[in-house]
Amino acid sequence: MHWYGNYENGPKQYPVSAYIWGHRFRIGQDPMEYLLEFLNVLYGFDYQLGRGIREHEEQDRRTLGFKKATRLGLRRFVFYSATEKSRHPRDDHALERLLGKLRQSELVKLNALGTEADSGFDAVESARSLLKSFTAVESNRSWFARALFPAHESLLFWEALRKKAKSQHLNPDEAAEIEDHEFDRGMEFTAANFFVRGGQLYYLMLSAGTREDPNLACSITSRLKFLMKESQPSIGKLADFIDGLWHPSAGKEDWEEEDTEEGSRGNGYLGWIPEPNSAFFHSMACDVNQLLHAELDATELLTLLSYLMAFQITQYIYHRSRVHSGKEGNLPHLLVDLLENSRDSSLRRASAVQFREQESQIRVAVQCHFEQELQTLFPGGTGWTDNLAAFIQHLGDHYPVSKKELSGHQMDLESRFSKLTGDRGIEAQRKLFQDKLESLLMNDFNKNFEGVHRKLAKYCGFVAPLVGSPQRYVLQNSLLKTLVYANLGPADRMEFTDFLDLLFEKYGLVVGLRQARNSGLFERHRLNAEYYENNQAVLLQKLKNAGLAFEYSDATAMVQGGQA
Repeated sequence: MHWYGNYENGPKQYPVSAYIWGHRFRIGQDPMEYLLEFLNVLYGFDYQLGRGIREHEEQDRRTLGFKKATRLGLRRFVFYSATEKSRHPRDDHALERLLGKLRQSELVKLNALGTEADSGFDAVESARSLLKSFTAVESNRSWFARALFPAHESLLFWEALRKKAKSQHLNPDEAAEIEDHEFDRGMEFTAANFFVRGGQLYYLMLSAGTREDPNLACSITSRLKFLMKESQPSIGKLADFIDGLWHPSAGKEDWEEEDTEEGSRGNGYLGWIPEPNSAFFHSMACDVNQLLHAELDATELLTLLSYLMAFQITQYIYHRSRVHSGKEGNLPHLLVDLLENSRDSSLRRASAVQFREQESQIRVAVQCHFEQELQTLFPGGTGWTDNLAAFIQHLGDHYPVSKKELSGHQMDLESRFSKLTGDRGIEAQRKLFQDKLESLLMNDFNKNFEGVHRKLAKYCGFVAPLVGSPQRYVLQNSLLKTLVYANLGPADRMEFTDFLDLLFEKYGLVVGLRQARNSGLFERHRLNAEYYENNQAVLLQKLKNAGLAFEYSDATAMVQGGQA
């Protein structure tokens, strides 16, 4: 297997999905957390792509990591309150101390909120309210697992976890004797509960896509660095001021302070992706670069980037499913339904059929992986019985299966093999091996990966409805705007018909009649040409309503984008 990142040879257990799509995408990650994790990694690598990649076996793992911003003072100030679900005496006293420092500080004179000191309002609570308005991920989580929208790099921090411990009551005199950092004892930053490498894999994809194009890498990172540092400096100044009262080096070296418990604030370590030389990644990077230079404010740009990221990862999942299954073509052809107000649901049903097919194709990719595993272990399709021990050892070395489980399955296979003989018996043995792989590994796949593409596609506006069925492919305004700005700059104009061809050739999206004919979907679904013509007309109207298209007097329609 060709890989890019930090794949470790030898006995190392990965879920089956990792071998196909990379280590690792997980269903529990909120779509916004992909963006937050990616930006945290980029920030931790000082806004450089291509770092943290193991190139030589002798490299020390510690030299590969990105540094994690902690900012416990800031996040406790914003998110910890009397209604906190994970109350702890240390946090109660820590917040009380920080609030005391703020009320004695120069917060009002800082004028970060643009308000005079004698105006009669509570500057501290106003600061909290302002920062809390940037909440990006909350969803009934503990204060240390929530996140802020990345309006400035000083609002970035890595997810934390307080180690389980008995709540120890502290009276005021005892708390007064404790230094600030002692209140943070027990907080660790190595658990992967919410930042579970989806954003890290996206960092690897952009790094792989720009390895041969350093100018493209520089364009992406310099633009992101500008957006994260310069777009809203007053917010960054306020966040640094508050966190600095708790941690004097906030925003500078707070990530380098080691907790007394080894490894709790250690460097982050990237995973890996397969097939790094794919042109797919370079195309992704080009789209990101084009979007980031659009003439939009930073908040909107970063929001659109989160949509683009979700769309690209969805397409990547489809892409790898096809590659791993040996199918032709870079991407599947997907019929987009824009006739949401039509009483006739023919196009909607056809699009829903294709969505179900892509979900099935993802599972087919896993089945193909199992077949490839068996061909590698048993070339020629023989030696099943003799190599049973090697098969069990391979499972234990490469997949998250316990020794107890493996022992039981080995005994089961030995019992079944004893009853199979002859040529038909050899085929039956192969089938038993594949069935065993499925029974051991598919539960984790079903639970932790299978729905990732659906979750991301719904978030960016590529699949609807949000709840209920049937799921089908759409182009909601958020995604439509994202794709326009990812392909067209301010001086760029493209005929609408050419834009439809671009969506088809680059992303496999079928909207109009010409794309339906070229993809074979027109013959397959046998829908009247009028459906596709109406579909195309609705898309043009959506673009015009969003200010992304206009028509000349001769009815020639043009799509337009934007670039800084």
